[in-house]
Amino acid sequence: MNFIDFSELDLNGSTEYLFNRVSGIEVKLTQEIANKANRIATIRKENHKNHNKSDFNDNADLIGLYGECIFGKYYNLPVDWSIKLRDDFDFQINNTFIDVKTSEYSPNLAVKSLRLHENYIYVFCACRLKFNDGKIIGWLRGFNIKNFGTEVTDVKEAYWKVPYTLLNEITTLDCLMV
Repeated sequence: MNFIDFSELDLNGSTEYLFNRVSGIEVKLTQEIANKANRIATIRKENHKNHNKSDFNDNADLIGLYGECIFGKYYNLPVDWSIKLRDDFDFQINNTFIDVKTSEYSPNLAVKSLRLHENYIYVFCACRLKFNDGKIIGWLRGFNIKNFGTEVTDVKEAYWKVPYTLLNEITTLDCLMV
């Protein structure tokens, strides 16, 4: 599998590289929604200092919330603005659970191994915090993440990663959203 290695990149400003490289459905957030996401993410981060959300990014709460807002806006679904810590799913449509994963830099869908549910749908978004926008890139079911992905185990919390090129186009998810 070909993964793009971003470890050598200067991450200062490289959000443009990811955002311009991947295709997907672009969604612009209003300033009001962006401000609300910033406030909620700040409260969540403060309330859950002992819960290390990410080994990679100090803005993990905000980035994740942006992805949820992008997906929710596109599909006209309500976002969970609660400040409680939730590590299960972001949206439920009938009996389908959807977990949105979002990144500023990595072109790989990443799901922590202990939180991978085979029947969930995992949606991958890219976001640009400074522009209040993002892209819905694609999706996979949990069992396909194990089939197509690679498990990374040499970190504090093991996770699965799948390159964005192996994801289903997001428009193929539309039939479930009715």
